[in-house]
Amino acid sequence: MIPDLLGNLGAVASSQLEWLKNLDHIAPGRMQKRQSEIRKKEILKTLGYVIPKDSPLLKKLKGGEEIDIVLTGIEEVVTNAVNEALNHANENDMSLRNACIGQSLLKIAHRFEQAGIMN
Repeated sequence: MIPDLLGNLGAVASSQLEWLKNLDHIAPGRMQKRQSEIRKKEILKTLGYVIPKDSPLLKKLKGGEEIDIVLTGIEEVVTNAVNEALNHANENDMSLRNACIGQSLLKIAHRFEQAGIMN
């Protein structure tokens, strides 16, 4: 069984990425995608490779699509959260569910302390 806090994390992370995208009015990673494509071409050029503009190999140099970037972001968030929760559960000899709840409360308390709400 997966604790609900971890089970819902993918949807929450996806919503956050969508919210950030709407704030910036651009797709996440669009600038990085273009920079990545340019970097790959420059590396090949430095190594002496010249790829014709009509070569099918150019498709392999393209950066990820928006969905790839979003899925990678969600995977990163979920993987980190699961690893943190498992470590917290093992270190404190508690169930994964209790570790998720305890860790969430600790994070909320930390944010409150940073904001000066709690001393």
